[in-house]
Amino acid sequence: MGTSVFPKGNWWAGNKKFEENLILFFLVNGYGDLLLKEMHGGETLLQFKVGNGDRIKFRKDPWCSEVSLEEAFPLLFQISVNQDSSIAENFIASGDSIIWTPLCRRSLFDWEVEEYAAPLGLLQNHMVDLSLEDEWNWKWNADGCFSVKSMVLNLYCPGQEDFLARQIWNSSSPSKINFLVWTMALDKCLTRVNLERRGIQILDLSCGLCGTLAESIEHLCIHCPISSYVWGHFLKALEISWVMPNSMKELLNCWRIEGLSKKGKLVWNSIPAAVLWSIWTERNNRIFCCKAKSPDEIVQRAVVLDDIVV
Repeated sequence: MGTSVFPKGNWWAGNKKFEENLILFFLVNGYGDLLLKEMHGGETLLQFKVGNGDRIKFRKDPWCSEVSLEEAFPLLFQISVNQDSSIAENFIASGDSIIWTPLCRRSLFDWEVEEYAAPLGLLQNHMVDLSLEDEWNWKWNADGCFSVKSMVLNLYCPGQEDFLARQIWNSSSPSKINFLVWTMALDKCLTRVNLERRGIQILDLSCGLCGTLAESIEHLCIHCPISSYVWGHFLKALEISWVMPNSMKELLNCWRIEGLSKKGKLVWNSIPAAVLWSIWTERNNRIFCCKAKSPDEIVQRAVVLDDIVV
């Protein structure tokens, strides 16, 4: 969704109605907050308004600060009797006052007392209202009510992800090259490191080009000395000073430059596909065919391919 790159060729790509229904399906079937956290970098999109404390988890929900008590005060979570308890299970109402009573499964050591007291001081500033029920408010609507429209507008903004999709699914590039770049952006391309992650035994994880560091997507395509040489050729030829980012997704997202002519933009946008295809082809030739080209020959292949793509 917001963190994935949808191929332009799919029948549902760009179909907002279908995407809305897909998200709604997850919400209705109880996967809502999990899905939203996954799409929004781990951040929950719900705001918690405490009433009687029956529905909000004391340690796991971010109800008294931007993060949960579990994250802010790990000791409070580790030694608690019930780590999934609600707020209501952790206080006693005494008249108009609230006494916080989180239960511990063991006695505190002397050096833990100060750390344990810190969250209790924070809780003194938060009151509960026994006459009201807890509320979960939606961050992306002013009235706090969820709507599919508000989520789609925020997740499918015309920014980074849209540009990334356009950069990858370039109509002027062959489909097989677009697909390779797509798998690289998602870190799904079958490098030696990714093969090992899938449970395949790999005796040698070293890069198929330079033979030094482990062959991850980032190393093979960006940081390998041979790959850096190929990228550097194009940047030097265009007289552009460029700092290579850490990941493929970052590289494709920032691969933009202002002030170019229409032809210049076409050439610039086709460079990543040409370079990545040449790097991957050379890597496979070295591993499976025992044939190796020099860095300059790899550059020449990329230049030829760039001309074909353009």
